[in-house]
Amino acid sequence: MGLGVGWEAGLIRRLLYKKKLHNDRIFPICFEASDKQHIPIELLGFDQFLLDGQDGYESLLRRFLDRPCYEQPRPGPAPELPTQATKPRFDRPGGSGSGGSGPSGPGTAEAGLPSLPRRIALSRLLDSVIIRYWPIISSIEFVPPRQMNRYFLHNVSQFLATA
Repeated sequence: MGLGVGWEAGLIRRLLYKKKLHNDRIFPICFEASDKQHIPIELLGFDQFLLDGQDGYESLLRRFLDRPCYEQPRPGPAPELPTQATKPRFDRPGGSGSGGSGPSGPGTAEAGLPSLPRRIALSRLLDSVIIRYWPIISSIEFVPPRQMNRYFLHNVSQFLATA
């Protein structure tokens, strides 16, 4: 292999890499079917042209002129897709509810857990505290981070429950 071939192979690789494997410039052209074994690996997945007859020349010309053999059909009208309104599964917190008879009413909360809005606020608070203080928390060597996280979450939730 001469230096020119190596240089061209490097150019092909750089071009394909730069265009993120979108090849619209380099097409292997073979004059005999046995020449296909010499196509570089980088170009095997792209269009190849075998110029052993009129069909090969026509397909190459169509590719150069961007005139496909078949036109892509135009999209038809979109089908009508009716939408249906659904009833919410639970009342929104703080909104007008069903007066305590819904899932957010008294007697339906899990034992020992705060209501859903308070749990969401607690979760957001814990996330922000852990993110902010994680370098300090994770730098403690004698307690594994997973156990420290549980210990920290338990203490913060106990503090907020009494507040």
